[in-house]
Amino acid sequence: MPIAATELERELFLRVLLMGPPKIGKTRSTIDSLARAFGPGYVIECGDKSALAPALRQTTKFTFDLVRDENQMETAIKEGKSGAKAGRYKWIVMDDYSLYGTWLEGELRDASAAANKSNEPDGRRYWPEYKSRILNIVGRLLDSSAHVVFVSHFIEQSQEIDGQKAKSGRGVLPMFGGSVREELPARFVDVLFMDKIKDHRVFMVNPEGVWGPGCRSVDGTKEIEPDFGDFWKLMNQKIEKIEKSNGKR
Repeated sequence: MPIAATELERELFLRVLLMGPPKIGKTRSTIDSLARAFGPGYVIECGDKSALAPALRQTTKFTFDLVRDENQMETAIKEGKSGAKAGRYKWIVMDDYSLYGTWLEGELRDASAAANKSNEPDGRRYWPEYKSRILNIVGRLLDSSAHVVFVSHFIEQSQEIDGQKAKSGRGVLPMFGGSVREELPARFVDVLFMDKIKDHRVFMVNPEGVWGPGCRSVDGTKEIEPDFGDFWKLMNQKIEKIEKSNGKR
């Protein structure tokens, strides 16, 4: 059945990809600010349990599952979506998705090698499967009735080889293989980069899709507090301005 456009107004949620260097405080800032702004949530933790310790010192308004393989990821996705639908979770955080991407790439590469008599991996087989699974997870969670934030490490990669997809640069998310580097960020409404300026952490956003350590000097980049409650208010203010502008027309 067709869905009325007015339904969108009642289902506005954050759809954010947050990147930043390791150990800068992405996980703590994300969980703490989401809990303060929206209430209880759910964390799909792809790293070590200790990664959640700083957040736990700030809030206990979250539950979590550790993900180490595809079966655990499938269970976590179902828990997040069902919990959001039932109203138990107001937000879902995937932390750190780049770690899961690294695991999945290795798993598929090894399976491809085992299937060949030469014991050599066949990229023509495992790269399309890798892309499909990585983007499928993103799509399914973004379909949840909750705010969704994917957190990923940002570590600039070595220079690419001729003919390969760029490993860094405008619109590229490092730490992922193949065309996923470009396609994954495009699935999100907003992309934020977390950085530390002297002793102050900030979120940086650029409407032209530029991010990374040097994005501060790029025209259009704005620095905001590393707080998703504040970011949500800014988004709503922007929507209100657009609605008023459309009303005048």
